[in-house]
Amino acid sequence: MSNLQFENLQFASKKFVGKFVTTENVRVSVKNDIVRVLSVGVDSVVNSYEIKGGEATFFGKSFIRFLYTDGTTIAGSSYNTDFSSAFSTDLADDSKLVFDVQTESVQTEINSNTATISIVLEVSVFAYAKQSLAVLCGGDVFLNKESLQTTGDVCVQTLPIVLEQQLTTSKTIDTVLVAESSVSATKSTLAGDVLQIEGTGVCKLTYVSQGSVTTEAIDFVFAQEVDGTWLKNNVFATLDVKQTKVRLSIEDDSINNTFTLEILANVATKSSQQNVVEVATDAYGTSCDFQLERTVATTTLPCGSVVANKTVGATLPWDKNHKLLTFVNAYATVTNCTSQEKLAKVEGYVTATCLYQTDVGTESKLVEIPFLQNVEMDFLLPMCSTSAKIKVGAVEGVANENLEVSAKLVLTLQATRDFSHHVVVGATELPFDKSSLPAIEVCVGKKGETIWSLAKSLHMDQKDLLATNPELTNPLEKDTRIVVFNGI
Repeated sequence: MSNLQFENLQFASKKFVGKFVTTENVRVSVKNDIVRVLSVGVDSVVNSYEIKGGEATFFGKSFIRFLYTDGTTIAGSSYNTDFSSAFSTDLADDSKLVFDVQTESVQTEINSNTATISIVLEVSVFAYAKQSLAVLCGGDVFLNKESLQTTGDVCVQTLPIVLEQQLTTSKTIDTVLVAESSVSATKSTLAGDVLQIEGTGVCKLTYVSQGSVTTEAIDFVFAQEVDGTWLKNNVFATLDVKQTKVRLSIEDDSINNTFTLEILANVATKSSQQNVVEVATDAYGTSCDFQLERTVATTTLPCGSVVANKTVGATLPWDKNHKLLTFVNAYATVTNCTSQEKLAKVEGYVTATCLYQTDVGTESKLVEIPFLQNVEMDFLLPMCSTSAKIKVGAVEGVANENLEVSAKLVLTLQATRDFSHHVVVGATELPFDKSSLPAIEVCVGKKGETIWSLAKSLHMDQKDLLATNPELTNPLEKDTRIVVFNGI
């Protein structure tokens, strides 16, 4: 008996599930009548999900920054709203999902002091699914084994964190209109049960100072610890801002330019268990062959990640009679990300609201900065798949005959690669009588045959074959006469 042995292995792979659109209608009321809506900014995140009975449901929250004028002054306020959506799926209930939320459009209708804001979100969903297989690994036969690098399991976890920073503006703050921020993780280290995250951020504060509207982008660095008890090795972390709050430090007889920045964010972590496993790809015995049943096992391996800083710009038409004030509510949309050898290409555009002064008061318009950026990734191969997340820092402009606008970007790219393995999951023994073979025979091995294929066809140990034919090369460089001692 061959006593073939099978081992249960898990192969985790990443796949794109789809893009889903969800719509929110939010009604907000302010103190004064709304003459013009100047800008609406939306930060949205998915906080949780569940998969049950062939349906996946996800739950999220949107944080809204609302900027308007009552005809005399500019005012800002913030709101939040919940959203959820569901889609049919054939994913297993224990699949791990990753969400990327982008704002597709924002429309507002005003009625006196009330605005109805319609938000369309596009949610891209990726899944890490596990394939459990019993694969051939041993037995009382000759086995051709191969070492496979696999991802056995992937852990996806999202945790809320709070980042606080003491910051200072260059001018006195009379009224805060819009508080925006973006944060990026530049280093993630798992030390025991603690995940240490280091990163950079920028606060974009739009405020009124002595009657003038100004925006300052203030850079900062941070270090944060989060619970990592569930994490495995190969940790990749990204941060998504949910809400930005500002607390002013008001002191008598002093310049009011110091404030506390409080950022509510989600830390999205992906960690995976990498294994090197030995599996049998072929088998035979001295008195039997096997009819082998094979299937394809696909696993996704991490290749690496990079954080890159870029500056993009554009020249846009401008009415020289308008006075440029500032830019608010900027965000980036990635439309395409492709991989080449050692190089990733990221394409998209930055959208921001431009505030400007006219004879009738403060007005606004959306501006877009298209970009195509190359990011060097030394470990990148053409068959890798790369994903990109982009955070927008300072947006600045100079207006004369045209509007020269630029934006600072932080690009976080992660590369992965799919490997497909044909593994043996079943075998039927096909015996034969070797006693009928002559004690000594001479056969011819064809050019290109391997020692394994020759030994298998002769139903003998590779060591015995080489002992009687030490001149054999692997594979054969030419047709070669082979002496076989069947009684050895």
